[in-house]
Amino acid sequence: MDTRLSFMLAQGPSGRVARDSSIRQLYAGLTHIRVALSGGAKPMNTELHSRPSPFRDITSSSTAGLITTASESTNSFQERLATYLKAVDKAPCSLEVVCTLIAGLQLVMVRLKDPDPRIHALMRDAQGFRDSLVGTFESTYGSSPSRLDGKKSKHPAWVAFASLGFSDCTNEAVLVLAACAVLRAFHLKKPVSESLAKDLVQLNSFDPFSKAQLDHLLWEDVQEGDTSVNWLYTLRRYWREVVREYGGKTPVPPQTATERIRSQVLCSALNTKASHIAGALDHRLLPQSQFQLAAKVIAGELKQDTLKGMVGLVVLRTGLSAEVAPSLELGLAPRPEGLSYIDVARGVIELDLSIAVNQAGKALPGCIPSIHRIQIRLPLDVHKNLLARLRRYPHAKNLSELYPDERAPDPEGSIFPSPDELKPTWSRLRYTLALHLRLKGVNKLHAALLSGDLGIIPRSKLHYAVVSATEFHELEQSLYAELGLGAAVELAPDAQGVGSRLVPNAQNVQLHDAALGAQAESCRPSKNANAKSVRKFHNAYTRLCAWRLSILLALRETRHIELPACIDADNDGWVAIHDKYTTQDRGHQPVPLCAYVAMIILLYKAHCQATAERMYKLMGRNTPFGNACMAVANSDNQRLLMLVNDNDDVDPIGSGEFTVSLIPGFELAPDVGRKVMENHLRHQGVSSSDIDAFLRHFTEGQEPASGFSPNVLTTYVRRTSSAQQRIAKQLLGPPIAGLSQGDIRKSDIEKAYA
Repeated sequence: MDTRLSFMLAQGPSGRVARDSSIRQLYAGLTHIRVALSGGAKPMNTELHSRPSPFRDITSSSTAGLITTASESTNSFQERLATYLKAVDKAPCSLEVVCTLIAGLQLVMVRLKDPDPRIHALMRDAQGFRDSLVGTFESTYGSSPSRLDGKKSKHPAWVAFASLGFSDCTNEAVLVLAACAVLRAFHLKKPVSESLAKDLVQLNSFDPFSKAQLDHLLWEDVQEGDTSVNWLYTLRRYWREVVREYGGKTPVPPQTATERIRSQVLCSALNTKASHIAGALDHRLLPQSQFQLAAKVIAGELKQDTLKGMVGLVVLRTGLSAEVAPSLELGLAPRPEGLSYIDVARGVIELDLSIAVNQAGKALPGCIPSIHRIQIRLPLDVHKNLLARLRRYPHAKNLSELYPDERAPDPEGSIFPSPDELKPTWSRLRYTLALHLRLKGVNKLHAALLSGDLGIIPRSKLHYAVVSATEFHELEQSLYAELGLGAAVELAPDAQGVGSRLVPNAQNVQLHDAALGAQAESCRPSKNANAKSVRKFHNAYTRLCAWRLSILLALRETRHIELPACIDADNDGWVAIHDKYTTQDRGHQPVPLCAYVAMIILLYKAHCQATAERMYKLMGRNTPFGNACMAVANSDNQRLLMLVNDNDDVDPIGSGEFTVSLIPGFELAPDVGRKVMENHLRHQGVSSSDIDAFLRHFTEGQEPASGFSPNVLTTYVRRTSSAQQRIAKQLLGPPIAGLSQGDIRKSDIEKAYA
């Protein structure tokens, strides 16, 4: 994934992740102590490699020796915890470590219906240890993260736990994994694995999981080959051991077919191994020679109307395992969100993706109709065979029951006889279609949706991209023709696309742009206009320019656009943008400046120059607004875009200023630019890696946006700026001059729109 986990605990109804109240109270003591000991100053830096604390660290002596009021069980717990986590000498930052453990134990216990008394005893000891440390802190001591500098290589688990404690609030998945590791260590009386810290780091590199997603990972069936990331195996293995040893009578929930399918869809989205994303072949996939033979075998089996052929088709198109595919339920649309099924009447497989999309936005009017379901249209001959079988077996509930006389293929069995050392097994067929399509040059998003292999695209892409029903149907027709399966069933008139429900259609973008342009022209001041009219026009013109730049630069939702005024639009081919802040982001990233974007910036600076001069004449003095306009005109190091209020003070402009609907019948998302560019760049034939770089998506295996060689950046800018220019001409009106009409030649403005 492209961002590090924000350490948060429970998915809130607003879409933001809210802290659990008990966890918040748990960490409140740490913050209080840091503030109190520093004389009311801000809490100390929670980074592990921060400056040394001015406080005396509690562990300058033995931690246990300082806790004079602790019980015998508390001291015993402290010693065992230090042993099992391989603590640094004298156990520095013990408070942060034990708070991490307590937070994790709380999350584990609420998931167990009948927790074993041992886990309650462990919680009491941990809380007693924490209270003893807090009592010592309040009198004399503080906790210094600098004591852990240079200790990570020899004490990875201790440093990792302390790091989570210093962050004050953490993600549920991280806490559960940490607590399960300690519970397992206490049960086995062995230190935690050396790889635990690495697993925690891997988990931290993923986007936050909702409560539902985490519960799916903990409780539901995940096949061995679903994902190659190690932390998932560790989390599930530790969780099973904890439930078995500490869960009492807590039963493991039975795995329904729907739960298994949802788990496999989620794990497909989490499969982010760099080599797989980059399109490299490994032993888990069929090579092209075996894939071609397997496709012929499956096509032949489908002509004979066998379960083996149907399973092969479902595995190819959904990415589900050969073990799960036969259990795909039969049903009729519409079905509730979260259910995947075969609609035999329509000849469509509906693969639900909602489990892989965090807090998807609700559909807005005027957007391309879409859902987070892949609607897989079956070949016509296959559809006819299924209809005939359903008439013969009207009580069938799933795919396998339509073929009662046949057995589903063994996932480890061969699709066809082969002398090769690596056999062409059904398990290796999964995700091979995505590799095959990518080798043919198919866009990565298309390959992911055609094969069900969501791991080759960033998870956030499903929030921006949409593939219309017509576009997807054409892709299916091409795929079936290549595989020798004939034509797909016809596209229903009301068929919806797959992906984001917030992507506006091109006509609405054009209408909104025209409305903003008309709004600016309607308040263009005359030569004798007063200052109020100048301010009104400036704000309207700024909204128009901000809208166009937000679209073409794919800016995120923001309260203030941070484009710098020092952009040299005459010479710069790209601008560095940093509009998403995480602990592991790559900072400023290059975004191309096509001729249209450069002209918008030139016209805005010329407008600011003319506005500053006009305001000076009207006011007879320099004003904050006039000074700011002059600074923009001079390309000073400040914000390029700004609004002005009646007091001549300047304010930043945010997304909400220009995305408010001006025409009834449609609405725009605050980050509409990202949704527009994600899809229109794809329509312009821009490569998947260049699209991800343009939108500042970052995943392993992706071509870097800015390499060490300048040629890499130059080539990227050249490839994408031409597409950016075509999109500007397609969606936006010609550049409009502000108060500076005549300062820039009309021919130059027209050339920038060519």
